Amino acid sequence: MKKFRLGVPLLLVLLFAGSVYYLTDSRAGVIRKYNEKLQQAREAVQNGVLTDGMSMYREALAIHPSVEIYTEAGNVFLDKEDPSAAYSWYEKEFAPAYPDAPKTYEFGIRASLAAQDYQEAFAIYDTCAKREALSTAVKELMEPVWYAYELLYGRYDQAAAFSVDNGLAAVASDGRWGYVNQKGTSVIGASYLSADLFATYAPVVDADGNASYIDASGNAKITASQFMDEDGNPAGIKQFRPLAGGFALAFNGISWSYYDLETYQKRPGSYADATVIANGVGAVTEDGYTWALIGADGSIHTPYDYEEVAVNDRGEICCADRLFVKKDGTYWLTDPNGTQISAQAYEDADAFYEDSYAAVKKDGVWQYINASGEEQNLGTFEEAKSFSNGMAAVKINGMWGYIDLEGKQAIAPVFYDAGAFYRAGVAFVKQTEDDWSVLRLYRRSS
Repeated sequence: MKKFRLGVPLLLVLLFAGSVYYLTDSRAGVIRKYNEKLQQAREAVQNGVLTDGMSMYREALAIHPSVEIYTEAGNVFLDKEDPSAAYSWYEKEFAPAYPDAPKTYEFGIRASLAAQDYQEAFAIYDTCAKREALSTAVKELMEPVWYAYELLYGRYDQAAAFSVDNGLAAVASDGRWGYVNQKGTSVIGASYLSADLFATYAPVVDADGNASYIDASGNAKITASQFMDEDGNPAGIKQFRPLAGGFALAFNGISWSYYDLETYQKRPGSYADATVIANGVGAVTEDGYTWALIGADGSIHTPYDYEEVAVNDRGEICCADRLFVKKDGTYWLTDPNGTQISAQAYEDADAFYEDSYAAVKKDGVWQYINASGEEQNLGTFEEAKSFSNGMAAVKINGMWGYIDLEGKQAIAPVFYDAGAFYRAGVAFVKQTEDDWSVLRLYRRSS
């Protein structure tokens, strides 16, 4: 009995040792097979037999998948200058196998950039960011093309700002106005004598001279016939400006006035010119020479002390509680009540678009200040416009380009003029002295 009991543990030890040997031998066989397939793949590629080479790579990856070998196999296509096949490898094989690995996206971006498909490169970058897989290598790959752009089809004699409400912009060709979207596609045909910025609705004058506000389908939503003067008579509106602050700003052929959008009744006051009331403030002039600031309710806030008030291309004078007024031949930074923010005077100024930096002219050159009037070290320029969505148009050696918030050149100065950037990464630029086109960043169009 004792001998039998001693034999059982010995048998177990022998069985265990045999199992380890078998598993080790099997594992060694798998590794040998993997190395053989990998070697065959590399030799086939080296000899120019790509189909067999990729087949061997797939067999090797089926045995032992790894990010490194997926990258190596994909590089075969890039080395052979076949970015289409490289992208297919990324999309159909690499990404499904390793959807969270930074190197997956590094390869996909390299394939897209090799094909000069910047839009797809940014789409991959966005996916990588959403999966929290951004790496230094991914960022470095994208940096040279961060401001890559395309110029969309379409040439226009005039162009207004893109709307922050629906992304449409008024454009004119051959004396007629219509609207395009941020892809440069015509949305409302060019049939109007005049058109302006969309803000819920857009102000237009049709071919028969009738003023109205239209929706994004071109349907009239508010017409001139709805508005009454202070005595309850038809106001005789000839033209509107963009809706803002609960008012319609309208011209009756003689003067500009504000009308309540609930009652369509004229508010007190008639002016030679006026701005929309936005961000709680607007500006009016009774004689066409001196201006005053008005509040959100249309009441006068300052004396008629200003020679001019800076207006951005959305028709607004104030953003981030800051505006520029011209007094005694120079521009001053003030708050909505006309209180000076700093003692510095400027030769010229461009209204704020956002709570970042505004362009001002000092000592014959343009530079940038923040809302406190502090100068920013972004360089000096022949001309400049205020920042909008992180970009600012600047003039260098007679041509316009763009800088970013750090003062780095984002888009080279190759245009005859350049407008403000809309949040979707589009802006109007002049390719010639006469024609405006839509510039679109690939980064924002993915």
